[in-house]
Amino acid sequence: MSTARRFSLVTGLLGCFAPFMLAAQETQTDQQAQIERGEYLAKAADCLACHVTEDGEPYAGGVEFKLPFGSLYSPNITPDEETGIGTWSDEDFVNAMQKGVGKGGKHYYPAFPYTSYTLMSREEILAIKAYLFSLEPVHQPNRENDISFPFNQRWGMTFWNWLFLDDERFQPNPERSEEWNRGAYLVQGPGHCGECHTPRNLFQAKDASKELAGTTIQGWRAWNITSDEESGIGAWPDEALASYLSKGHAKGYGLAGGPMAEAVNHSLRYLTDEDIQAIVTYLKDVPPQDSDVTRPPEKTLADEVPTDNPHPWDSRCLPMLVSVATVGTETGGKHPMLP
Repeated sequence: MSTARRFSLVTGLLGCFAPFMLAAQETQTDQQAQIERGEYLAKAADCLACHVTEDGEPYAGGVEFKLPFGSLYSPNITPDEETGIGTWSDEDFVNAMQKGVGKGGKHYYPAFPYTSYTLMSREEILAIKAYLFSLEPVHQPNRENDISFPFNQRWGMTFWNWLFLDDERFQPNPERSEEWNRGAYLVQGPGHCGECHTPRNLFQAKDASKELAGTTIQGWRAWNITSDEESGIGAWPDEALASYLSKGHAKGYGLAGGPMAEAVNHSLRYLTDEDIQAIVTYLKDVPPQDSDVTRPPEKTLADEVPTDNPHPWDSRCLPMLVSVATVGTETGGKHPMLP
């Protein structure tokens, strides 16, 4: 066979396989894009905070949630096939996120914020699944929940969901801006802010009449984050609120501690500036709610250390002590390093 004929044959074969090669490359690119999107959404949803213990492996679970009727423990959501979610189908994962029902029809308790995640679309939820399944499997058996009767009867969640779960996706408000709607989606959906900042009723469902009005969680004060100017964030400048959300502190206004510090560390600091601003825009427009606990007033530090310092401390320590004493935190006005 002549060289020209061989070249012609090879060229023809490449022409036949080229579409398949390009399709495979495009599929790989699409899969990588889905994983990257899922990683961002998993951070926006703060998944890691509830699925990693202090010295544990990421997403391996085991975090304890103390409730009035006992303790729940978060499950392993790594792709391990024996102890994680490695055998879950797309439908299993979507049902867990939107309906609170996992593989095999197992009902979850609302400590898992599926009542907020239900606002997320199937496409976004499957992006999170793609990201989780791209991670290294961790073989770690789940801890058994320790809750009393009758709350340990999971079938009862069928009635709870009938009463309190709105199995609906987020619908933008056409009368609001795109930024406002993006903020509403992040706060109500993946960010599940109401799960910590909204008081709960007798049945441990969020009290819709006091949305984002603040409550106590794990012994920490989850502040009123409505637009109320006295007890909420209505009087905060936009840049102060944006700094608090993305960095965990806002000079003269607050320093994040406890669960809020975890939310900043695992979630909010990874959001884009645009998404942080969208959250600010939405929160500043949430109807004001009164609260029993008002935020500490804004404090301004002196430009210079007073010369008539009556205390025996070194004057170089005074600015720091003033800052510690006046900053508002999730501990009710105390610095998290103080008792």
